[in-house]
Amino acid sequence: MPVALEQLLDNLKATVLNSSVDTISQSHALIHLSGEPEPLRLDAQQCELLFDSMESTEQLYDSLNKPADAVIELHRVNLDEEVLESLNRLFTSVEET
Repeated sequence: MPVALEQLLDNLKATVLNSSVDTISQSHALIHLSGEPEPLRLDAQQCELLFDSMESTEQLYDSLNKPADAVIELHRVNLDEEVLESLNRLFTSVEET
């Protein structure tokens, strides 16, 4: 996991008290970055922090060095519509399962 992403997660842990993201214990997300052999895996708690707001999704994108080609797979993660729209603007594709 990139250092900038780890730092962002640490910062969000201190600021996000009640996340707007709906998850269950099996919830997770995969971020596929071009040129990387393995996707980044985010667990339910990390999803709650990173996908809580439009601002946090932009910070996520920045922490990944603003990738030109990145796909996010959301598995059992329910987001606010504005956050989902933000992800769709920032990333190549957002897939929900």
